[in-house]
Formats: sequence, C-alpha cells, structure tokens
Amino acid sequence: MLELSWRSVWRFFLVLIFILALWYFRELIFLILVSFVVASLLEIPINFLELKLKNRWLATFLVYFFVMAAIIALISVALPIIWDSFNTFSKNFNFNFNLSTWPEIFQNLEETNFPLSDLFSASSVDFLNLFKRSVAVVTKISGGAMYLFFVFLLAFFLNTEQQGVARGIRLLAPKEYENYAIYLWEKTRRKVGSWFGSQCLISLFVSLMVLVASLLLGLPGAGFLALAAGLLDFLPYLGPFLSGILITLFGLTQSFSLGIVALLIFLGIQALENVIAPFLRSRAMKLNPLIIILALLFGGKVGGAAGIIVSLPLGAALIDFLKDLRSGQINSYLPQKKLL
Repeated sequence: MLELSWRSVWRFFLVLIFILALWYFRELIFLILVSFVVASLLEIPINFLELKLKNRWLATFLVYFFVMAAIIALISVALPIIWDSFNTFSKNFNFNFNLSTWPEIFQNLEETNFPLSDLFSASSVDFLNLFKRSVAVVTKISGGAMYLFFVFLLAFFLNTEQQGVARGIRLLAPKEYENYAIYLWEKTRRKVGSWFGSQCLISLFVSLMVLVASLLLGLPGAGFLALAAGLLDFLPYLGPFLSGILITLFGLTQSFSLGIVALLIFLGIQALENVIAPFLRSRAMKLNPLIIILALLFGGKVGGAAGIIVSLPLGAALIDFLKDLRSGQINSYLPQKKLL
C-alpha cells in the first residue's frame, strides 16, 4: 500500500504553485530575460567606451542614446517613404476616400427610396467591430512600445554597474546556486554573442538578396527595402512578415503583377534563409539545428516575440546545464558538494 507523508504532499503542491506562478508571471519573467539579453549584447561597446571615458555611467548613456537615436532616425526615414508608397498604391488601384462625395451618395440613396435607417442599423455592428479592432490594434502597439521602453530601461540600469547582469543574477538566484548560475550565464552570454554574430551574417545575406531582387525588378527604394529587410530580420517571424508586406506594397505601386512577383521572390529568399540560418546558428552556438528550431517554435508559442528572443539563450543554458549535471561539473560550484 502506497503511503504519502504530509511533507511529500506539501512538496507536490509547492512545486505546482511554483509552476503556476511562473506561467502567471511569464510576461514579467520574459521582460527581465529580454533585458538581460539586451544588456549582455550592449556590454561589449559599453566596456570599450568605459576604457576611453573612464566613466561607466557616461559610457552606458552614450551607447543607449546612440541606439535609441538610430531607431528613431530609421523610423523617421521609413514612415514618409512607406506613406508615399501607400498613396501611390491607392491611386493606382483607385482607392479614393474623399469625404466630399458622401452627400452625393446619400442623395442618390434617398432618390432610390432606400431607407437610411436600415443602412445605419445594418452597418452599426460592422462599425462597432471595426472600432473595437482599431482600439485593440492601438492598444497592442502602445503596449509593445511600453514593453520595449521597460526592457531598455531595465537593461540600462543593469549596464550602469560593472558586472551588472551578474549582480542581477545573484539577486534572483538562490544563494547556494548563485555561483553556478553566474558560471552558466557566462557560458550562455558567449553563445548569445555568437548568435548575434551569426544573425548579422544572415541579415546581411537577406539584405543583399533583397537589394539584388529589387534592382532587377525595378522596385522604387531598393536601398531602403534592403536595409529594412536586413534590420527586420533580427525579429524572428514578425520581421520577415513586415518585410514581405513592404516589398509587396512597393511592387504594387508599379503594377499588380510586379507586386505578386516581388512577394514570390521574397518568399523564395525566406525559404533559402530558413535552410541556411539553422545550420549557421548551430555552428556559431554549437547547438543541434533541431534544438534551435524547436526552441524558436516553443518560445514563440509561449511568450510571443519576447519568447522568441530569449528562446535560444534559454535553450543553450538548458543544454549546458544538462551536460554539467551529467558530467558532475555542477558539483564544483555548489557548497559542500551538494547535489541537485
């Protein structure tokens, strides 16, 4: 007969509560992890500037100021170009939304004895649905902007201190495991740097391919499209989706067939990238390509864009942890040779 002690029952419920808490606060956890990744990536230029300026806070401020100024400048340049392309697209396909023609439309409806009350009652539901969707989109964009702001804010304060990320890990990790957590993070940080280098090569490849394709097709703003595709490629799934919309829109400004051809060529470029990228990342991070693909899929399913960003560092840390656990190396970082 199986007997359970109260201690075993309490342990089971504590583990269950811990898992539920992780799931409930997953957005906050992903925000902290993304901040750690950003702080780790920017730590190299900050350390370089600190040697020149002899001031950690000033070096951190200058690096973050440059990054934010670059993002704002890119957005400021991109928006007018996209807006002009959309106007050209709407003119080519006769999408005219001129409010001055509305009185004539209502006058024609009255002449045909069409009851306007029925029109309003029929369209009121569609209008409310459109309004709700518009509010949801605006809210999501605002929420994403605030999320990005807090990521950079937390990463900034982590970088203002020497070994700020390591101190943050010591604050979050249990005391008996903090030395191993620092060791594991250092290994993961090097792999994050390797991932960043491989991603730069992949983005350069996508940018060059889009530039060549745009020039051959005669798309307007070929240089802008190539730059946008390369930068957006740093955002898994979402970035290529936005790049595809831009390239298709620029093609449609010329003709419908050119827009379809541009989209098909971009899909071909993405298919080629999806074949090359996992192997390049696996060589850089020393991980199996299958693990990288599964980590990206799982991270996107659980945490969306933030989950995708932290999926590779977490996957690399998990693999290193399992290796250290199997080899027994983890015991050298634990007090009194305690086992997990």
